[in-house]
Amino acid sequence: MASYPSLPLWTDAYMADTGHLSFEEHGVYMMLLMTIWRSPNCRIPNDMKWIQRRLRASQTEMDMIVQPIVKEFFDTSGNWITQKRLRQEYNYVSARSKSQSDRAKLRWQKEKDVCQRNATAGIDPAMPPHPHPHLEIDTSYLSPPISPPRGNDVVEDPKPKSKRPKRSTLPADWEPNEHAAEIADTEGYTNDERREILQQFRDYAGANNAKYADWHKAFYNWLRSDITKRFVRERRRGIDPVGSGTGRGNASLASTVRSLSVVGGS
Repeated sequence: MASYPSLPLWTDAYMADTGHLSFEEHGVYMMLLMTIWRSPNCRIPNDMKWIQRRLRASQTEMDMIVQPIVKEFFDTSGNWITQKRLRQEYNYVSARSKSQSDRAKLRWQKEKDVCQRNATAGIDPAMPPHPHPHLEIDTSYLSPPISPPRGNDVVEDPKPKSKRPKRSTLPADWEPNEHAAEIADTEGYTNDERREILQQFRDYAGANNAKYADWHKAFYNWLRSDITKRFVRERRRGIDPVGSGTGRGNASLASTVRSLSVVGGS
């Protein structure tokens, strides 16, 4: 592995010096630069067989491409092959890396010395002394902490509970509204039938002391109920739906209506 994996490449200078090379020659030149950069002391042996093995080049490629590139761009004097500009970059990166390493070692040494002094003085290094030990901080503006409930303390629900509508008996002045008339129209009730249905509804409410939160909705259900519809059918066929006129029919109807599930009823 290279001591410095990152190879600086100045593209303007490179293109100015290598504009005459073919793409094969560019490849050989870059391979030689990277091989030298990755080698100790930024140099490789001045040995063509060694270079041929590293580049995996044939003898023809060595003769036609590799050796001419080596002679043109590299220093081959002595036992080593080097490159002037590459060597300069290598020295610069080496010096910079050493400087950064020295600064890091100095910083770590200072921290180590501080820890040792704190240990000697009995100071916990994890809890450094307050830089202003006599400084008082005003906390009066802070809200007091919220204590959890204790014992039989009652915790009020922050959300107000919705109140159910209050039930009441049928008001004396209560009258059906327009929607009730629309339901009666839909069911096909005549005016006489409507008056009789309304009277039965009033009789039922008074006799049973019925209480509802919404008397209009109760009457809507009364108009739509099967009991009312059967009453109307029998009335139209000439059958006395309330019995023989003795009142027993009204009682029977009321007892049956009690089983109806009317909105808001009790």
